Amino acid sequence: IVVSTSDYPDLCIWRLCDGELMELPHELHLTRPIRCCVLYDNLLYFGDDGVNIKVYNINTASVDKLKNHDSEYGSTDAMLIYKDSETSYLVASSYNLDTGASSLNFRLLEDNSYLFSVECPVYGPITCISCDTSRDQPFLLCGGSDVGAITLPTPGADTEELKVFSSACYRDRVRDSLSESFSDEEDEEQESAPRKIKKLDENQESGSWCTIV
Repeated sequence: IVVSTSDYPDLCIWRLCDGELMELPHELHLTRPIRCCVLYDNLLYFGDDGVNIKVYNINTASVDKLKNHDSEYGSTDAMLIYKDSETSYLVASSYNLDTGASSLNFRLLEDNSYLFSVECPVYGPITCISCDTSRDQPFLLCGGSDVGAITLPTPGADTEELKVFSSACYRDRVRDSLSESFSDEEDEEQESAPRKIKKLDENQESGSWCTIV
C-alpha cells in the first residue's frame, strides 16, 4: 500500500500490483490540510488542523477518531510508529494553538488506547519525529523551530522514568555546525563567486525542521 497526501487537501491510496500502482477509491470527506500520516496494517492514521487523529480502515472504509488535544483548537503535524521488542506504539505530536506549547502523545497500536503524554522541549509545532532504538536507552528526536530529544522508558518500565532534555544544546550545536560548513564552503569556492553568509541570530525565527533521519 502507498499513501500520498497534500495540503489541498487530498489523500490518495495506491496498491502496488505487478509493478504498477493502482489507485484505490475512498469516500473520505476531507476539509483540512493533511499534515502527516502513518500506515499500520490496514489502518491509515492521519493528522490535520483538527483536534483528532483520523483512523481510516482501508478494508472496511470506516473512520474512527482519536482525541489528540485537550484544548478546543490544535493541530497534529507529525506522527511516528515506534516499535520495541514486543509492542508497537503510535507517537503523535499535539500543538496547542492557544498557548503555542507542544507535546507528544503515546498510544498502543494494538487497541489505540491512550498511554501517556510528555511535554516537548521544542516550542511551536513539531513538524517531524524520528526514533533511535539502537541504544540501550532509546530516544526520540523531534524537530520544529529547534531540535529536541526525549528519552524513552525501557520496555515495561514505569512512565515516570521519562526524562525530557532541553533542546537548546541541539539548536546551538546545529547552528555552530552550519556556520562552520558555510565557512569551509566559502574558502573552497572563493575563486568562483563571492558569497555572503548571514549569521543566525539567537532570537531570530529561522523556519522549521522538515525531516530527521
